[in-house]
Amino acid sequence: VLEFQGLISSKTGPGGGVFVASIAPENAIRMLDNLFLFEPPSISDIYAIRKLVEPELAASAAESGLSSEAFEALQSTIRLYEDEPSTVEEEYRQRLAELDFHAELARNASNRLLGFTAVFLLSLLRDMTVCREIYSEPNPQLRETGLNYQVRLLRAIKAGDAAQARTIMHEHMIEAEKYMLERAAVREPNVPIPMATASVSPKR
Repeated sequence: VLEFQGLISSKTGPGGGVFVASIAPENAIRMLDNLFLFEPPSISDIYAIRKLVEPELAASAAESGLSSEAFEALQSTIRLYEDEPSTVEEEYRQRLAELDFHAELARNASNRLLGFTAVFLLSLLRDMTVCREIYSEPNPQLRETGLNYQVRLLRAIKAGDAAQARTIMHEHMIEAEKYMLERAAVREPNVPIPMATASVSPKR
């Protein structure tokens, strides 16, 4: 079981035995996900952290710069949803591709802990039933809004403008949280929708 979880590795023959393994990030995230299997965090809980983490990731990317390969990988995720979807299934895949943009940005973070935290939060969003239902809803305007934010963000990162990148990502997180909470409230009337969120400005 430990070997399946990536915690140990075994080798036969001379010098063989059981050894503590270096845990892959995806295995660590899977184990952390299990902590919330029966009591998942709320959408508000997740976005309270995303609004802190993601703007700093964006600013860091602008400050330190991205390799040409990393920048191309970010652009590639956008290409997956820049065209109008022809089916509901394709629109759902596009919504997940929007999350992939953030995951790709996190994977290239100079601060590995910051990047890991962002990927973990994205994993929680993907796994929550209410979020999957929201992502499956047709919403062409939402796709355009997300695309606009991410194109602007890429320009700020390419220009090395950390302050602008931080501001754009913070605005993006506020809009995303607002939409997710509004749609969740339709399904679960007891979900609170914070009203003062939009007035919060990003801090260094």
